[in-house]
Amino acid sequence: MVTFTNSNLPKQTGNTIFLALGANDLPISTPSLAWTKSLTSICSFLLGAGLISAFHRTFGERKRWVLAASFSFQMAVTVISAILVHSGSSSESPARPGEPSALMGLGVPSDIGFPSMDLVPIGLLSFQAAGKVVSSRVLGFNALPAVVLTTLYNDLASDPALLTAGLMGNVQRNRRMGSLLMYVCGALVGGAFARSSLGFAGALWFTAGIKLLIVLGWLAWREEGKASDVEEG
Repeated sequence: MVTFTNSNLPKQTGNTIFLALGANDLPISTPSLAWTKSLTSICSFLLGAGLISAFHRTFGERKRWVLAASFSFQMAVTVISAILVHSGSSSESPARPGEPSALMGLGVPSDIGFPSMDLVPIGLLSFQAAGKVVSSRVLGFNALPAVVLTTLYNDLASDPALLTAGLMGNVQRNRRMGSLLMYVCGALVGGAFARSSLGFAGALWFTAGIKLLIVLGWLAWREEGKASDVEEG
């Protein structure tokens, strides 16, 4: 397990819950200040959403260079986070092990420590994560949630043409299925990195590479006229 699981990933539903639990010193097996990771993630995400959306509105929401610049920024921030983790400046474990206590006979550590430096990459990753959500809204793909799957499952299962439409006859269904498949593949790849010697830093480097491919994709995207999803500029 790595530091950036559960409450400190840029998934703000979970972060909100863990923040509320932290106010009651729960879960008992986590450091007393672990709730600051969730707070850092939420605040950073809000700040990122505000600033990145303002950037799109100011310079042109769908302009090629604006989209490329947005993902270039996301890539750069991910690289910085990868360097912090790879260099050991932030930890890759949930907490530093402490002396086991006799609390309820469960062997819960009495002081498992709090790696405060982890707040830096958590804040950076949450800030840049807002960029992909803003981009999905800018491009009009609101039906594809960029962070959580709950609404995707609901919309997919409640689609009356889920099974009746032909292979290419239901665009929204196909997009949702593709999005779900990418989530599963991403989780499998992330898990493989976590179990390997590359660890979470390797997953971040891989993510930065994907961001680079997206930037190159925007730069190579051909304009399709006034109705194009991407404008020249």
